[in-house]
Amino acid sequence: MQLYEQELIGLDDDVNKYLPFDVRHPDYPDKPITVRMLLTPQSGMSDYIDQHDGFVYGDTLVDWLRSQVPWRLMEFDPFPSQEEFLEGYLIPEGAYYAAGAWVSMEPGTGYWYSNVGYDLLAYLCGKVTNKTFTKYLQESVLDPLEMTSTGFRASDFPGRQAVPHERIYGLLSRTIVTLPVYEKRHVGAGGIKTNVQDMARFLTAHINGGKIDGFQILMPETVEMMHKEAIQGSADFMQVGYGMGFTRLSEEPWNSWGEKYDMRGAIGHGGGNWGTMANIWFVEEEEGGYGIILMTNTRSMAKLDEVWVLTVYYRIQAVLMQEAY
Repeated sequence: MQLYEQELIGLDDDVNKYLPFDVRHPDYPDKPITVRMLLTPQSGMSDYIDQHDGFVYGDTLVDWLRSQVPWRLMEFDPFPSQEEFLEGYLIPEGAYYAAGAWVSMEPGTGYWYSNVGYDLLAYLCGKVTNKTFTKYLQESVLDPLEMTSTGFRASDFPGRQAVPHERIYGLLSRTIVTLPVYEKRHVGAGGIKTNVQDMARFLTAHINGGKIDGFQILMPETVEMMHKEAIQGSADFMQVGYGMGFTRLSEEPWNSWGEKYDMRGAIGHGGGNWGTMANIWFVEEEEGGYGIILMTNTRSMAKLDEVWVLTVYYRIQAVLMQEAY
């Protein structure tokens, strides 16, 4: 969105304008995929494909996954560059292509969340600015927001990195497995390391129309455009819309097992990885607003623990949102 404000990219431009290779949905080769489609996300790119996971995870986590869980990760020999992987993964004749890389949806006609789409945006950002995406983020986002405890490698924070854990036996079990501290090879759809204090500055800037401590990181109209639903509905029962990198939740409380989960129509994003979870939600008011941040170093990806998910993902966040209100 900063590049959009600087008129270095157009939201409705064909992404191929900025890439050294062409990206098209195999079933809709005549339909351009735009920057806006990747942001919203409506490109038709799929998600959670073994090839992509094998590429973005670093050796520490890959080795652990192969030894601990039945997770099929693609092995690369030799290991490709980001450009080589994205081209080989998204193009049908590519070396890393799989049929599941695309869903049967015409670009621009529906919602399908895609980590690969955000990785492609990160790569595009690098091509436009002639910088690595991490260098761009450091100079243009983290430093201006004074997010001094945010970085990209575990070695950036010696002795301060939370150790990740996995709950592996499901309902009501307290059994957990300790993972090694790990990092991702590429930052785009995830992998940044941070803490609550730094994320609070990011949240505050969004609540305040892109401004914090007198510094304007984005113009108010750009922030408003990011938060506004570009598409209605989703597969998630509490999600009613999606903007540019931001989910909007329902204003109606959701009830399950006699519990009420009320997120007050918050805007934000939730996600996680092996042994970690992060959520940031906020409600915009006419004057200011309020929000919450919840991060844990425990998750249940290896085997779904429904009680833990309902408790941490919904109940605790709803309690925090009530306190914030």
